[in-house]
Amino acid sequence: MFWWRNWDLSSVKKALFIGFWIKKIIFQKLFIIFFLKITMPKYVIQEHHASHLHWDFRLEMNGVLKSWALPKKPPRSKTIKRLAIQVEDHLRSYADFEGEIEEGYGKGTVKIWDKGTYRLIEKTPKKIEFELKGKILQGKYVLIKAEIGDDKKNWLLIKV
Repeated sequence: MFWWRNWDLSSVKKALFIGFWIKKIIFQKLFIIFFLKITMPKYVIQEHHASHLHWDFRLEMNGVLKSWALPKKPPRSKTIKRLAIQVEDHLRSYADFEGEIEEGYGKGTVKIWDKGTYRLIEKTPKKIEFELKGKILQGKYVLIKAEIGDDKKNWLLIKV
């Protein structure tokens, strides 16, 4: 009649003990995943149809979005290097922006091309190495300062 009547007390204790640990492990894993999503810095790449098509690459750092303009699509393979021209920092809220810029500098359509989180590996004044975890871009990348002429804003974006 009652299925638990056939169980002895030691089996019930074992089942409760195992159930307790399964719940605890699941809770810990969910907490870690949730915590990492909150604390991992974000990146976004916006396709920007302005006077010239380019991609705005932005890394969340020190409370702002550090930003670079890429004249060509970001590299998805290790053989491609892309020029990345550093531009002014943007507010973090700009990471979710999609739409039309009506007037002024940057006038045109902006849409999110890729977004996700990243892990900073190394940062020096001439090099920023990081690992992207996005919908399109995955893997390790590096931004290297390129001293081309007098222009101090040129960097190279490379997948490593």
